[in-house]
Amino acid sequence: MFFQISKQIEDNFPNHFHLDNIVVNTDQGWIKDEQEDSIVIYKGYADYFAITDLLQNYHTTTGNYCLLQYNKQNKTLQILTDQYRSFTMWYQPGEFVGNLKQTPHALWASNQISINNQLEVDITYLSSNDPDVIGTINTDTITYDECLDNVHAILQNKITSFLQHNKLPVKCFLSGGIDSLLVYSYITSITENFSNVFFYHQDWDYFWCHNESYIRNHFNFYNQIHHWVEPCVLSTGACGDEYFFRNPQLTDIWLSWHGLRLKDFTASGDRYSQAAYYNKKTYNNDKEIEEVKCLTKKELIEWMCNRQINDCQHWHLGNTLTYTPLRDLKIYKEMARLNPKQLSKQITSNQFSIDLVCKNNSGLIDYLSTDKNTGETTKNLYKLMSKQAARSGQ
Repeated sequence: MFFQISKQIEDNFPNHFHLDNIVVNTDQGWIKDEQEDSIVIYKGYADYFAITDLLQNYHTTTGNYCLLQYNKQNKTLQILTDQYRSFTMWYQPGEFVGNLKQTPHALWASNQISINNQLEVDITYLSSNDPDVIGTINTDTITYDECLDNVHAILQNKITSFLQHNKLPVKCFLSGGIDSLLVYSYITSITENFSNVFFYHQDWDYFWCHNESYIRNHFNFYNQIHHWVEPCVLSTGACGDEYFFRNPQLTDIWLSWHGLRLKDFTASGDRYSQAAYYNKKTYNNDKEIEEVKCLTKKELIEWMCNRQINDCQHWHLGNTLTYTPLRDLKIYKEMARLNPKQLSKQITSNQFSIDLVCKNNSGLIDYLSTDKNTGETTKNLYKLMSKQAARSGQ
């Protein structure tokens, strides 16, 4: 989902949409819709309804999308995104605005952006408690089972709604980790209209051939990427670590507020232990720990949510839409109502996520790797590959 808004055609982009004296340069997969008073150029998906529904009645919602809405009367372009915008943008005053070429001028998720036809950028800063950013925070205590049921309902409703209105082929790639397996457990419990992908696949297109080196050097999460030139949806577990309390830095900061540290949780001998992953790097969180120690619980959760939505990791490439249902602050805020004792097994060994998988199909746990980003993470997937081959008579 790459774009650059400038005054001229940018040759490293394949598509060029002319709006009076500015040009919207994009990768593949963007759609143009012209209405009486506006032109909308858009890409991505909304969670609960078709993205085309936003064209007539725009409002901020969840999903993974970008709408560039041009007002024909006042000749301004608004950049509209999903509630937890998945990408950072940068601008060079008077030259361009986009999400590929990086500059010292960053535009974060809490920024609302409007551009005039001279490429002057108008930025509206939303406060952290604005309903279009983080939303309501509930600090009431909750039991583990209540939290599990609430998160299950969020994912069940969201993924069911998406699969009902989605018209593209769904491809499921399992990495061996808990997050892609978690999403897979919901998809397979809802529909049979998907295909498993037991390989790394990357078609080249115009945009990739003209930007591969820059992307790999500036966006490290694009070093592991699938891409098909034929339009499709790729199911992923993207942002699972961050939104399910397994990100080392953020979890350590959250634990410090409770008088604990992540190192107190990394000696577990559980089957699905995260210890090797946590101990791969040493993080210095002293500044952040000092910053949050005097916050109230509500302020702490706000602080954590602000960090989450500005941790931009992954968005669409070309005609392949990356499905990221775990990137949802409703889930994170619900889990933040628990205390460290209730979340301890999730932090050490994915137990909360495993319990969610088991609500859909406990047998899928056989395919979960006992390693976290270490060792042979795909070895247990061979059982699923063999089962699929047997069904197909191979």
